[in-house]
Amino acid sequence: MSHSIIPASLAIKSMRDNGYKTAAHAIAELIDNSIQAKAKTVQLICIDGYTVNTKRKLQQLEEIAILDDGIGMSPKTLQEALQFGGSSHRDDPNGIGKFGMGLPNASISQCRRVDVWSWKNGKTFKTFLDVDLIESGEIESVPTPIEEKLPTKWLEASKASQSQSGTLIVWSKLDRVNWKTSKSIYTHSERLVGRMYRHFIQENMCEILFKSYVEKITLNVTLEKTFKANDPLYLYNETSLKKLPSPYEESCFFKLLAKPQEIIVDLGEGKSSTVTITYSHVDKECHGSIRMLPDIKTEVGGTEWGKHCGDNIGISIVRAKRELELTKILTNGKPQERWWGVEVAFEPALDEFFGVTNNKQAAVNFEDIDLKKEAHLNGYEDDENEFLKVFKQEDPYRWFMHKIVSEIKRNIKHLRNERPNDKGLPNSVNVNTEETYAEKISNAVITSRVNEGYKTKSEEELINLSKTDQISELAKEFEFTASISKKEAERKALETINKNQKLTFLEARLDNRAFFDVTVKAGVTLVTINEDHEFYEFYENLPGTDRELLKLLLSSWARCEGEAMERVRRDMQDIRCNWGRMLSDFFFDLRT
Repeated sequence: MSHSIIPASLAIKSMRDNGYKTAAHAIAELIDNSIQAKAKTVQLICIDGYTVNTKRKLQQLEEIAILDDGIGMSPKTLQEALQFGGSSHRDDPNGIGKFGMGLPNASISQCRRVDVWSWKNGKTFKTFLDVDLIESGEIESVPTPIEEKLPTKWLEASKASQSQSGTLIVWSKLDRVNWKTSKSIYTHSERLVGRMYRHFIQENMCEILFKSYVEKITLNVTLEKTFKANDPLYLYNETSLKKLPSPYEESCFFKLLAKPQEIIVDLGEGKSSTVTITYSHVDKECHGSIRMLPDIKTEVGGTEWGKHCGDNIGISIVRAKRELELTKILTNGKPQERWWGVEVAFEPALDEFFGVTNNKQAAVNFEDIDLKKEAHLNGYEDDENEFLKVFKQEDPYRWFMHKIVSEIKRNIKHLRNERPNDKGLPNSVNVNTEETYAEKISNAVITSRVNEGYKTKSEEELINLSKTDQISELAKEFEFTASISKKEAERKALETINKNQKLTFLEARLDNRAFFDVTVKAGVTLVTINEDHEFYEFYENLPGTDRELLKLLLSSWARCEGEAMERVRRDMQDIRCNWGRMLSDFFFDLRT
């Protein structure tokens, strides 16, 4: 009798918790395989059914499929494709795949059964994975593929005859998909998929389609869309960004800062590979033309163009033309960051250097290295230059990463100098100067904490600021962060400082998915509630007492974030944004 080190029935439970951020990220793994297989067309097909609760009949997602016209797989390759680590692309040095975990990992992270058909040379073969059968011990290996025709339902859904070669992957028993209808799958994946594969889409290397059906007696189509490229650098035309106003219809919204930068990384043994960094910033003339449109009643950041940019804040990390992530590691968390973009592109030869995860969702080694801290930890606090020499010799990968990130930080300063000005626009934020119950309690608690020695960095710096400087600094923050007029910002700042307020609430249209934003300036914590968030209408309709209690909850978070050390504060900002997205997802489905 054989005894597995890790029985399949136990291993499968662990493998299901493999860290895919969303269903869209898991679907992307399958699209990767299709592109690797040289597919010209990839179709994401969702089929809804109906479930009945005690009150009404609800439409609910039942199956998700990826259908492509790639080169297909032989029975042997098909069986290997469903093995963990069994990819035939592992030895391809330039492939978008390579890790050999995508198909099985992504599939079981979202569903309990995946069926795969693949065809070439006139024959179609099928195999599957079923979590229930694996957990019960009925199967311990990938079933041998059998010859089986492509189901008529999926040919009907694709609206095309079967291609000469290709692959169909079907997820069923969807127990972990975080969106419950086809509509919400498309809504949440539209920009993400468009951004991940923007280079493939824009260069006409591959077309990615979305199709949604409701299955009654027959399939009834509910939605058909082609994914458009979503370019966070805004250097492409004909993307998911709304057409720019005249005379900029054929122009790009952003411009290159300079020629893309190339940094060669030495991999040792005579090998090297190039990292290409591209920088862009908004075209000020185009931005100004939007601001002057007669029907624009808010700052440009509050328009469809501005909101689109707000969803794309960050550094785009791109591997083999496919985006891994949009990281905010070098951003300052402010809405103005939407007006510039940076792309860091590399080939799979640098996977180890960047620390690419096997689910292709992150480059964990892309970090802002604190040289002073590194020097201190290594006993070189008094000779940083000497440490740099040792650092390059003993840890060359991190030395090169420090070089890359330092260059990016240097150029981001130039990008920020290109930031457009929205001064003089109409007031678009609620700046009620009456102190609310939540603000009164918060101010009392914060004053007590300050007296006990618990201070934010801004409060510690107050000793060097005159009252005039405090008002000026706070007014600038009101004006640019909350997008209010200069006159209104100065009035609000004067009243806030005169009342010795430690915390105040604003309500404004934020250009991100967070429900609230936290900024600390001149010793005052500003908590801005996002009027564009899905939860806002529920918040607005809360009874007064309940709303004030919720604001107290937000105040406590804001204070905790303000008092935290810089690294912890950055983590808390990320958590706040991620929680806002999750809150948005919950209330999106509630409303739809």
